[in-house]
Amino acid sequence: MSKSFKEMFISIVAPVVRNSPEWAMKYTLKSNPYAEYFQLSHEQEMEILRKPRKIEWVKARIWLAETRIACLKTKLWKFFADDVQNSNEFQAIFGGGVSLETTLACKGYTLSLAEIIATCNRDHKYVEQLLKKQPESFTVNVVDKLDCKAQEVLLSLLFAQKNFSKLNELDSFVWKSSKSTSKELARIATSCIGIIINNFRYRPNIEACRLAETPGFEIWKDNADPMVVAEKMTDFWYQNGQYDELYTLVVMLVENSEDAKIIRAKEIVDMLIICQQAKAVEAVKIMIEKGIACPEYLSILSYDTDKEWVEKNIQLCIASKVVSKISKTDLEILPQTLKEQALIALAEDSKISNELFEIASPELKDKLFDILEENAQAKWFEPLLFRNPETGAIDNIKSMRKIGGKIQDLSLKDVEWAKVFAEAQFYDEEHIIKLVQSSLLPAIINFAIKHGLTHEQYTALLMGNSPQLAPQIEKYIKK
Repeated sequence: MSKSFKEMFISIVAPVVRNSPEWAMKYTLKSNPYAEYFQLSHEQEMEILRKPRKIEWVKARIWLAETRIACLKTKLWKFFADDVQNSNEFQAIFGGGVSLETTLACKGYTLSLAEIIATCNRDHKYVEQLLKKQPESFTVNVVDKLDCKAQEVLLSLLFAQKNFSKLNELDSFVWKSSKSTSKELARIATSCIGIIINNFRYRPNIEACRLAETPGFEIWKDNADPMVVAEKMTDFWYQNGQYDELYTLVVMLVENSEDAKIIRAKEIVDMLIICQQAKAVEAVKIMIEKGIACPEYLSILSYDTDKEWVEKNIQLCIASKVVSKISKTDLEILPQTLKEQALIALAEDSKISNELFEIASPELKDKLFDILEENAQAKWFEPLLFRNPETGAIDNIKSMRKIGGKIQDLSLKDVEWAKVFAEAQFYDEEHIIKLVQSSLLPAIINFAIKHGLTHEQYTALLMGNSPQLAPQIEKYIKK
């Protein structure tokens, strides 16, 4: 029997079955996919439910929404009170009130914010039950609409539980309540503030001016996450001329040299430069002392009075590869030695502009040119690695004016290219030493056979990764 035929048959039989309500109820089980065909009218369902029934028997069956609501308004509420499914059903039981506690305990229905407010204001005893059931519903907007007594009950519960998380979320309400005309609410709120401010994980939602006047603020700001303190207090301190606080905040932010904190610290230094440059200079020195490169602040450091700091800053910029962030004006006023170091670093990172290239001395230009050419060679050669060396590529290398160190380093990553470089004598002395100390056995043997080894090169072999080659290579040592 196909399903469609079965449905057709049931649709014909069901009206006959419904003529006997008790018989029809046997087929309204939730487990029956065709239960709706046998469902009775509201009046018939009510008549069925007015007879003695077990709750389990009722729960096992489907019922009309009208029937469920009607029951919730009467002494028949027990059939559906712990299975409230929507706001209409909740309002029905809320009006009668006979089973409200059972309904509130029902996990299948979450009260709306309006229902939370109405229920708590109706009877304060429900505050605790709802706080356990759906704590996320107790937002500042909801709590603001509770009556004073319900607010007292709520804060008393949170204080007794030492519920820092929820109190943190409600801190703006708690702070306002501490100023309440209700002495009891103000007392409880003040106690709650102590729990909030004494927890260094506190993330304030209240205004900075209010936070600053809260007892315990000084201890909190010195121990809390400096990023949280910065987010809340930076503008307030700046507007109130509290530059010492901003300087201290910079010191705290750079303590662990975390990227996000360094960025925030530099934003504060930018503010100090405008109104308190002396403090800004001290803050920059603190960052340099912590190993933080400050290319953007060279201009506020005087080489005459801050020589040591300028030199440290340049070295940090070079090591951190941020020399390109130093302005042309700042580079030009650097002492010659530092200027040369900075320009060389830029060339090595292929970030030197033609404008900066032109401020170099003739001797330095030659050096910068060699560095740039070496970078170009490496960029050309890198895609050729781990492929069979081609004659055209080898001829290009032979024709180079000077084979740079970077292309020699790259060749040592690929045994086939290392064999080519070794045999063609493309390596300078430094890279010959690197070769014989490597694990590139075929290339080492090629080099020794073709060109021989100096005593220094042979010694390097003995101390390298391939000393096992010594017996067969010793005969190639140059006399």
